[in-house]
Formats: sequence, C-alpha cells, structure tokens
Amino acid sequence: MKNLQSRCGRRWLVFGLLAAVGIGMAAVGLLRGGVDDVTEHLITYDRSCSSGPWGELEVSSVVTAPPIEFVKELQTVTMQREWIFPGQTAEQVEALLISGPLPRDLALRFSATAIPFGEEGTVLSPNDEDVLALTPEQRCWMYDVLYTYDENVAKVTAYYFQGKSLDDWFYGVDLSPNTRQLLEKLVFRSGSLLVFADLPILMEAITDSNEQKAVHKALCRQRSVMLHLRIADDADLFALADYWGEGWRAKDVYPLLESLQRKDGMRIIDVAHLMPPFVRRYLYTYPDPSVFKPLEADCHWTSVRFSGRPLPPEGSEASGLLDILTNKCVRVKDEELRLGDIAIFTPPNDSTIIHSAIYIAGNILFTKNGSIMRSPWTFMSIDTVKDVYRMGQGIPDVIYFRRVAD
Repeated sequence: MKNLQSRCGRRWLVFGLLAAVGIGMAAVGLLRGGVDDVTEHLITYDRSCSSGPWGELEVSSVVTAPPIEFVKELQTVTMQREWIFPGQTAEQVEALLISGPLPRDLALRFSATAIPFGEEGTVLSPNDEDVLALTPEQRCWMYDVLYTYDENVAKVTAYYFQGKSLDDWFYGVDLSPNTRQLLEKLVFRSGSLLVFADLPILMEAITDSNEQKAVHKALCRQRSVMLHLRIADDADLFALADYWGEGWRAKDVYPLLESLQRKDGMRIIDVAHLMPPFVRRYLYTYPDPSVFKPLEADCHWTSVRFSGRPLPPEGSEASGLLDILTNKCVRVKDEELRLGDIAIFTPPNDSTIIHSAIYIAGNILFTKNGSIMRSPWTFMSIDTVKDVYRMGQGIPDVIYFRRVAD
C-alpha cells in the first residue's frame, strides 16, 4: 500500500477494491471563472432539504472561524513561494506553461526562474510582480496545475470559502484599499468556492499587525450548514428513530422525538442532538493542538470513529479505513443511503481515495476537510465537498459504503 500526501492529510491507492464493486469513473469538466462569475443556483444558503426517510429537514448557513490565539497556524505565515514540478524537466515545464492560457511573455518569465529539484524535477521561484499579473482565470489554471503535485505547499495551505463575492468572504472586516485591491487580484473561483493561495504576498503588503490578524482570521472562515428536523403531527416516529438512531440507537432517539411531537408550537430540533456522541462532541469545533498530533485529525480519523464502533487495529487511519471498507462494508447505491454510510471521494478515472466523509441526510455530509488545525468538523453539502477536492484533478466521483460488521 503506497501512502501519498493529500489535502485530507493522507492519500492512498485502493488496489482492486473499487473495481471489485464495479465502479465506473467518468471525467467531468471543470467550471472556472473570475471572483464574481457564479450563478445563484450554485450557492443557496437557507433552504428546505428534500424529504426522505430522514423526515423534513431545514438547512441554514453558518460561518465559522477558529480563534487566532488558539490555532498556531494563524500566528505564523509560511513564506514559501516556490512552484515545484517533480519529475518535470525545465523544458517540459516551459512547454506546459506556454500551452496554457498564460501570455507567452509571462510564461517565459516564470520558466526563466527554473532550477533543478531533486533528481529529475524543477522548481520555479516567480517574483511577486509576475504572480500579481495573473488574471483570476489564469491564476485558477496555474494553481490547478500546481495542485497536481503534493510538494507544493499551497495545495495544503490554500484558503477557500463558499461565497458569492469578496464582500461575502470578508464581511465585517475593515480592509484597507491596498489590501482589498490585492485580494481582488489574488482570489479566484473554483466551482462554488472562492480560493486564495498567495498568503506571503498579501501579508508582506499589509503593514498594520491588527489588519494582518483580522485578514488572516477572515481567510480561515468556512461556510457550514446547520440542520433542523421538523416533527409533523403525522410523523412516523418509529421510522424517524430508526433512521436517526442508525437502528441500534433507535431506543435512545425515540423518547426525544416523542416528546417533541407532544409539544405545542414549533416542533423543530437541531439534528446535532440526534447524532452519535462523537459528532456531538466535535461538530463545529476545531482540533485542540494540546490533544491532537499534527496531521492526526483528518477525514479518515473522523470516518472510522463516527458511530463509535470498534476501531481497526493500530496503524494509520488510512489503512484502518481501508480495512473497514474491504472487510466490513458493502457498496450502497445513492438511492439507498442512510445515516452513517461512508462517502469515498476519488478523482475521475482513478481509484485513489482522496477524501472520506459520513453521509447524514439529503445531500449533507459530516466531514473534516484536511488535517490542518484551522479545518473544523462540520456539516457540508456533497457538492461543496466536491469543490474542495476538485483542484488539480477534476470534480471527484463519490461512492458509498455501509458498515455491516464490527
């Protein structure tokens, strides 16, 4: 089993597992555009969720950000500006840059900074002026190329926010005119997300330390969703308890649902109260650096602990999840999904697992996107999670597994 670094902290190949269950992969094109190039249907903040065995759900938006005093990652700035192309010669990198949407003279200026990287690779060290010369569309293409290689720091440290505009992302932050101008140049769109990956340039240009902290914290904002279950007069409480209790917890969920149905007035409950203890403990929170080791709290660590079932033998979380998928799970069709099913994300036409999450209801997952401390445990739509992991590989495919054995 080969371990590779990925945005979720670890990445590994599943030899034959996906093929064995008959997964068909299809390449999907990427939607790219400028900061404000987004249609309304891509981003909907407050809505009703389609009904199903989970009942009637209401979905609302919430924006969270870690306290800057708590997360060490926000107190320091990685100043690496190198673009790394492992396994590519300087000539190959130059040909690649020229083949893209970059102006030829800009592509040549980038490639002129090439020096060897390792035995066969190349590293570029572009200057700030040339990086700032990229349009949002060109910047999106450039970073899509860079995200192909795990060696590039920006792949792990990039910031993203599901928003309609820069004002949406930085609402309430008093940006200086110079800072706003820089952000307008450096932020680009990938699907429904605004993406920023040039922190060194921005922070060096901000001279006020208070503005630096305010901007850095705002960059760490993430839009999540809150779920509320509405209990109707004629709701089938046994069916709801079976769904939200994953069967084996139904006896714990039923009394709460029954008490709500007897209640006068609004009968709505935050779904967080119906979750297993693990979710109730971590939802909308950030990893505590005094508890977790670096890179420990990632998507796979989260997926194997969701229901509180026995953990796999000691080893990496990646290999533990693979053991569960291989020996204790069955493939589940999209129309058969239930709370607790494991969502596996793979690139188009590839069996590499790049992310895992837990299905909740409708189109909502419980997810921990990345192992970095500024990434919270949260509810997020499936399409948004796809956008988080699309850079450098295309829109991921998602397949589902259900654990049937301990």
